[in-house]
Amino acid sequence: MDSLLLNTTTSGGLTDFIYLYTSTNTSASISGAYIKGLLAGTAQVSLQVTDRKKCIYPYNNHFSIPVIDIPTAEILPGDSIICNGDAINIAGAGRSYDNSPISTYSWYRNDTLVSTLTTNSIDNNIPGWYKLTVNDGKCNSLATAGKRVSPINITKYTFTHVPNICIGVPLIVNTNAVDQYSVHYNWDFGDGFNYLKASPGSHKYMAKGEYKIKVNVTNDYCPKYNYQVIGTALKVVAAIKPTTFKYFFLAKQPFNVVTKTDPGYVQYKWNPATFLDNPNNPNPIFNGDKSTDYTLTRTDTITSCSVTDEYEIIVSTEVYANVPNAFTPNNDGLNDVLKVEYSLGIGTEFSFRIFNRWGKLMFQTNDKNKGWDGRDPSGLLQEMDGYSYLLEYNYIDPLTSELKNTRKTGSVILFR
Repeated sequence: MDSLLLNTTTSGGLTDFIYLYTSTNTSASISGAYIKGLLAGTAQVSLQVTDRKKCIYPYNNHFSIPVIDIPTAEILPGDSIICNGDAINIAGAGRSYDNSPISTYSWYRNDTLVSTLTTNSIDNNIPGWYKLTVNDGKCNSLATAGKRVSPINITKYTFTHVPNICIGVPLIVNTNAVDQYSVHYNWDFGDGFNYLKASPGSHKYMAKGEYKIKVNVTNDYCPKYNYQVIGTALKVVAAIKPTTFKYFFLAKQPFNVVTKTDPGYVQYKWNPATFLDNPNNPNPIFNGDKSTDYTLTRTDTITSCSVTDEYEIIVSTEVYANVPNAFTPNNDGLNDVLKVEYSLGIGTEFSFRIFNRWGKLMFQTNDKNKGWDGRDPSGLLQEMDGYSYLLEYNYIDPLTSELKNTRKTGSVILFR
């Protein structure tokens, strides 16, 4: 199938000759002095020469051309993926018409000659379309069909997460992994759950314990670059249990709400915020005139665990201090001490005194939390009888917020 240039030298005659070549090989195509398209075998070529006087000189079967088959080339099956820049071997083969050895192998990348070798393969790490031609010492083959060589880069990805998380709270997994053609991911969270894409985003653990996250990265073409990444230890904990509280406060008087504290739970949120000076304070000041139910959500900033406690705040518009009319100091654990029963709003001035029927002082205190145990100041047990008391104190009027003084007297019976 090669083209052949026919050269003719003429002697004698008048110059400026015209040459016309013809062939008995019916597949031949002759253009000027070039002949091509010859089939294997022998091609007889005739020549007709015409000089400038139009004299024609025929030369039938002037010469013969032996025609042989051109060699054939092929690229052998093999690697076509360049893994992380590693060189691959591309091998070819050729066959001559008489099975004689192939002399040279010429490799092309993107139709540009890159090497001509006497061996049948090349090592290369440059992507592109590769073709091969061979030469058997006589003829060149046609170029093979192109073989595409493509690169693939297998990145070593990493991931991070916090070391502690609460049951049911999404664990955020930070990773630089991205979905990539022919690369596969298998995230193993250690709790029976797997995720098969590049970035899982987040994951919820439903049981406490210690876990380690693993991700296996594999690919279709470069098994030597398969790898596994194991994360740092992860501790999953349970939130503490909620608690219910009840407080009695005086209307329109500021009171500090004392709350439960637990290690790590240092973020607070009260709901509603009504009557509270700061809904994000662990111990806000309540100042209101209506009973209100609150929830306090406390969050552990390390594990993200949260607990919601309930607070019932009952508001009273009354201030009182009363003395029971009887008690039984017999050491049975029931009603053994006579104490003043009082509400919120009682001031700092407080006096409680008890006298016997002859006016002798039996007991006195300025501490509203202390009471009479039925003994005189010397410690002597007193008889069953009636006794009188004098109670003096100041208090805050919830309607006017004024500080007022009051005095109460009465009697009490000591039973044994």
